[in-house]
Amino acid sequence: MEIYNLMPHACDVFHEDGRKTTLESKGELRLKSDIQKTLTPIAGLPVVEPQWFQSLDETSKGYAFFMDKKSLGKSVAFVVSAVTAQWLAGHDVADYRLLAPATGPLHAVRDATGRILGCKALEMYR
Repeated sequence: MEIYNLMPHACDVFHEDGRKTTLESKGELRLKSDIQKTLTPIAGLPVVEPQWFQSLDETSKGYAFFMDKKSLGKSVAFVVSAVTAQWLAGHDVADYRLLAPATGPLHAVRDATGRILGCKALEMYR
């Protein structure tokens, strides 16, 4: 199976045996979002409505690559952000696998300052 990383950066997956697999970026698959309405600040902090997404952003660097490769069906998997994977799983009917880095407390790999370095697993959305 071919796995394509469509996030704008490499994705490092740390195995239990100490190995690390780096999935290099093939371009970014982004979502096109609605305009977020600015709300009244709370305690001097800016507040906006939650972000809602309309569709895939056809101008994103990974869009054409994704559209071309997804026709390969179950023989390919795409690594995207969790937000993109959730949106695609609810809006797209293609028969391919969606993966996202598992960055919850059990699977995130962090440095001493708490910055995420990678993950111990990928989440499958389809």
